[in-house]
Amino acid sequence: MPHAARATAELFWRLSARTHTGGFGRALGLTRPADGGAVELRKLGATETVVAVDAPAWLCDASGVSPAGVIAIFDEVSSYVGAALWDPRCRPGISVNLSAVMSDRAAAAIGPGARLVVTSRKQRLGRTLGFIDVSVALEEAGRSELLLRGRHTKFMPGTGLRPELLSAPGPWRPLLLRAAHAYLDRMPVVPSARAPPSCFADVFPSPTAGEYVLSAAHANPLGAFHGGAAVILAAHAADRHGAASGADGRRRRVRTISANLLSGIALAGDVRVRVDAADGPGEDSVVATITRLDAVSAAKRPAAAGGSGAPFAVECTVTYAAHEARSCARA
Repeated sequence: MPHAARATAELFWRLSARTHTGGFGRALGLTRPADGGAVELRKLGATETVVAVDAPAWLCDASGVSPAGVIAIFDEVSSYVGAALWDPRCRPGISVNLSAVMSDRAAAAIGPGARLVVTSRKQRLGRTLGFIDVSVALEEAGRSELLLRGRHTKFMPGTGLRPELLSAPGPWRPLLLRAAHAYLDRMPVVPSARAPPSCFADVFPSPTAGEYVLSAAHANPLGAFHGGAAVILAAHAADRHGAASGADGRRRRVRTISANLLSGIALAGDVRVRVDAADGPGEDSVVATITRLDAVSAAKRPAAAGGSGAPFAVECTVTYAAHEARSCARA
């Protein structure tokens, strides 16, 4: 594959491995082999990219890999090895919607280390909006089985990595890429402060029921709340809601997830959020919301259950299969 394409595709992951922000991508296993990970860049095309990554242990349980976790992986992959690669100014964009439809295979027992192959296809990438179609498959014993098909909708702001880097298209881009990589060459890889996470609670500390503390560990390399982290956190609340269980009390299989990322959360320091879940518009759906607690206290009126009023940062709708069950709930 062309050197310039690889240099662009690897730029944000190199940055993520060397800064304390961008920690959530590392938790997803999205780290280059040169930095101690197992991400494999298989194809970097003008309209399609293919990336392989191992399923992290904390996103798997006896009922399989978390569908929201797979969405989180494709969120970052299609941003850095998709939008940033295809955009003339190397802009990864800002996620405004992440959605997916699961296949039956998504409920199977896919364990830690399973090889997931993410294919991103450019549909349209303009000055202000971008649309990327994504599919994720399980690669096993030389065969590939589809796990989900998704859509990533992005807002494309005016600058890329930094205002002074990569914002000049044309012949300046290769020079700026070389300068950016030379700068990263002088930065050491951030050492792991602890053992890799093994469960949801390791990644999302919750001092009070329904409340969580976000930090740089949940950020993307630019220091904002990672869109994939938001989907995992909201879907976890949806899974815990009563409507997500069948008559026998077992967890039902996730059929679709659609998350609207309504406003960003800067994670320069710790931020407390509240996560709520309520019955959705259909009997097989749950709507989960994530709200900054400081935003709740500043709101003029409290939100009604399942309604508006509080300035939600994230609103996520999860639908479940009507008569199928997941074998156990995630921790």
